[in-house]
Amino acid sequence: MPLLRLFCLLLCLTAAPSANAEAPPSAKRAAVQVMVDPVRHVVSEETVPILGRIIALREGPIAIEVAGVVTAIHAEVGDRVRRNAPLMEIDPVPLRLKADVARAEAAAEAADATRRVAMANRKLAERDLAKAILSAPYDGVVAERRISVGAYVAKGDSPFALINDHDIEIEADVPADLMPHGSPSGRVVDIAISYTHTVKGTVRAVLPRENPRTRTRLVRIVLADEPRSGTLAVNRTIKIAFPSGRRQGVLSVAKDAVIRRDGLTQVMIATPDGAAARTVSLGLPLGPRFTVIEGLNEGDLAVVRGNERLTPGTPLKYRDPR
Repeated sequence: MPLLRLFCLLLCLTAAPSANAEAPPSAKRAAVQVMVDPVRHVVSEETVPILGRIIALREGPIAIEVAGVVTAIHAEVGDRVRRNAPLMEIDPVPLRLKADVARAEAAAEAADATRRVAMANRKLAERDLAKAILSAPYDGVVAERRISVGAYVAKGDSPFALINDHDIEIEADVPADLMPHGSPSGRVVDIAISYTHTVKGTVRAVLPRENPRTRTRLVRIVLADEPRSGTLAVNRTIKIAFPSGRRQGVLSVAKDAVIRRDGLTQVMIATPDGAAARTVSLGLPLGPRFTVIEGLNEGDLAVVRGNERLTPGTPLKYRDPR
């Protein structure tokens, strides 16, 4: 009997699965459907990177035309105001009394010449009364407020300063050797508003004076589209791709392939082993593409749709467009 019991125990231990037995392999990850676009050379007009600056065509102090004590302020620094919006008021009582006196004198004068003088004084007094409210002469943002309620302002003082951030141009110092055939007025240039946003601009004018130290000429460029409010700040430095007149072949990648991760600029590449992340250095934009400085090779298949959710090694399913 003891032998039979021992035999049964050994049989059970042999039949039981081992706790340390290798688990079955996990199911293979499903391939992710993506779209790809080859990294390729494109022929473009060679450009020279130039730094420009935003210039407001209308900005500066707003002067008041009459003197008086400030009784109300209607705008603060940073406020966006429309043309003719009130900025401040001065005490209208002295101006109103002056206008009343001028009206009375004009009504009492009999001689024709004296009456004309009195009527002119009346109109001036009424005009001063109307100027007791200082209004914005154009749309803009209040950049400075230099007075407070109770302060006295003299005629010609500038209690406010405005900046019109819509009516702007780009100013740049362009090397003279980029203008070998005269003025480049009308030439179209690319302007990088942000890392991913590029707009077209047109050279409006070239100052006919050269800086002898830098051999550059001052160029003014107008934007093709009006910028959105708050996107461009006056005096901000901006990058311009100025055409040199020569054509070249450059390596390029689709803009949709470029992603930002952990402060790095990357492109996900489709390979036989799955997705691979490449850290890249990019140059100026060329329409819907970026020029590639380093990190990619011609023929690499850059993922342009579905790349945000990919991690290195993810199996991919795509149609090779080459």
